[in-house]
Amino acid sequence: MEKDTFGRIKTSDTALLIIDIQEKFIPHIDNIDRVVENAARLAKGCRELEIPIIVTEQYPEGLGHTTEKIEEALGKYTPFEKTAFSLFEDKTIKAAIAELGRPNLLVTGIEAHVCLIKTVLDGLAEGYSMHWVADAISSRTKSNRKAAAARAIQCGAFSSSTEMALFQLISSSRDEHFRAISKIVK
Repeated sequence: MEKDTFGRIKTSDTALLIIDIQEKFIPHIDNIDRVVENAARLAKGCRELEIPIIVTEQYPEGLGHTTEKIEEALGKYTPFEKTAFSLFEDKTIKAAIAELGRPNLLVTGIEAHVCLIKTVLDGLAEGYSMHWVADAISSRTKSNRKAAAARAIQCGAFSSSTEMALFQLISSSRDEHFRAISKIVK
């Protein structure tokens, strides 16, 4: 995997991780409507751009499944069930990520200070460029979300937003996907 030290991403070297945006978490997460909306936008955009997407669910028997809005944006998909906080601590998920052969991972989901920070730190240790999509990530409290974001960036993750990531993935307004991506972000 060849990484870009400036965090540039392309459709050919990027994958999206949607981590644990599940129904039972919804009432407890700060600014959850924004997170769900932006994760759904990223899912639609990545589908349009044919970028692989990995979706996880933490203990779905107890916490429910991925929210309906994100499921609709994903179309047909099969989530990975997990109990470990970090995706890289689960051998099946770690292997699925490695099999993609994509050095850039866009990270979205909940909770920032638990599963996302552990995944980001482990991903960095594994040699991936981790992209913290700030407007598609949250925790129960704003302070936990902010602390996790600061730690991720401090340790080498790239800070991003939904719109920034999607437009970075296309080359110009002449790109064949420009209109579709423009509609998705509005």
